[in-house]
Amino acid sequence: MSNTILLLRSLPLDRDARSSKMVAEYQRRGYKVKVAVWSRGQPLEDLPDQFVCQTPGGYGRKLRGINARLSWMWFLAKIMVRCRRNYDIIHVVDLDTGIIGVPLGRLLGKFIIYDAFDHIAAMVGEGFFGRLLASVERVMIKKATIAIFPDPIRLTQYGIPLTGAVSIVGNIPDLPDARRQPRKMADGRLRLVYIGTLEATHRGLEYLTDLAKSHPDSLEVIVGGMGELHEYFERESARIPNLSYLGQLAYDEAWR
Repeated sequence: MSNTILLLRSLPLDRDARSSKMVAEYQRRGYKVKVAVWSRGQPLEDLPDQFVCQTPGGYGRKLRGINARLSWMWFLAKIMVRCRRNYDIIHVVDLDTGIIGVPLGRLLGKFIIYDAFDHIAAMVGEGFFGRLLASVERVMIKKATIAIFPDPIRLTQYGIPLTGAVSIVGNIPDLPDARRQPRKMADGRLRLVYIGTLEATHRGLEYLTDLAKSHPDSLEVIVGGMGELHEYFERESARIPNLSYLGQLAYDEAWR
């Protein structure tokens, strides 16, 4: 097996701390890493060993963005086939790369790492379409050589047992950032911030709007990220003065 990994991610790496840390850790262990990312039409710095899909496309658009997603999948397939002699390991992140990366990677005889970071139902909901995609993702996970999850809750969501081919790789911030002292707001209010996947279950995010409404003078609530609840927070932030919704954020932006 060569020491080159092709990592597939459907957003720029500066917006995904977990994948950025994966790349850094692979490099620390002596692997060469190539990445294929989707810029969603935004300009990105021209970096060596980075393949960029420039197709415009927003986040959390569900079926409204199907044409852009098909273009992204076609881009992945072309990169995987064109560069097939330059890597032996594929690292896919979630279903929007796994749906191409796993079957094509198996066809090409590659070692496949499936990084099940966000449950697909957190992005599209838990209706019929969400359950269908969750079933597809479960198959992709089982077909990968190994699978990694950020916490045991994901195993329960997918119905995947913790076996030798499954590992838990926690998603934690860098220690220097984690030790930062909170900054006191000038008006004395408490600032409550959530940046992450806007999942409709398991996280209790629906209570953030109630908190904001109950404490209009003493609390500011700031929400960032994408997922099933992003339209909910967009709508509620327009009605609640002390609730702000920032949308998708890069890792460095989230710490400011």
